Amino acid sequence: MAINLSALAYAFHQQSKSASFPLKLSHVQQLVAAALGYKSLASYQAAIAAGHEPAFLDDAEHVVLGCEMLEMRAQQLGVLQSTQPLGPIAKATFEGCLPNANVHTNEDNFFVHLQEDLERAVEEDERTTNQMASTNSNGVDEVYVPVSSSLASLPSPATQVTLAIAGQVTMVPDTERPYSGHVIQVQAEIRLYRMGHSLFSSAENAVLQANLDYDW
Repeated sequence: MAINLSALAYAFHQQSKSASFPLKLSHVQQLVAAALGYKSLASYQAAIAAGHEPAFLDDAEHVVLGCEMLEMRAQQLGVLQSTQPLGPIAKATFEGCLPNANVHTNEDNFFVHLQEDLERAVEEDERTTNQMASTNSNGVDEVYVPVSSSLASLPSPATQVTLAIAGQVTMVPDTERPYSGHVIQVQAEIRLYRMGHSLFSSAENAVLQANLDYDW
């Protein structure tokens, strides 16, 4: 089934009823647009018409919910209740409609997810493991490849995104063997396609360089 705003709005409407907080379908459409980062349904529809948003969300690997904007829009519509936050309802809605996507409740969670994936890729990459083998170490102490970004700093929707990351892998020195260094400097990239304001493809991680730091 192709998932568009109408399908999400219907599911959101059903979720609100299950949560004993029934919402009007007209309000729900506005709230779904807000969860996708838009101030109004009209602005979301205009973005689709301009080619800045896909009409269907099925191909999204990552959905970054704008829960703050969602709550703000609910307040504007007069449907916000302090005892019933809408973020969990929105998350359940998107996860139910897009079971193959990673649904993040805010952009910080999204970038943490990207960083954790990159850390695993860096630790397992052949360039890094070759350098690890020459450190006379007792294993990995820390992989530090910080992904510090925001949705606002990324290229506009419908474009390719490349994040350049500089970090390091720190090893645990083996004190019973000659010291040969324990810090590996890493240059990496995260590449993904920004499908819409809050929609992204799967991320491709690439280790460009991994060099043992001899400046000790």
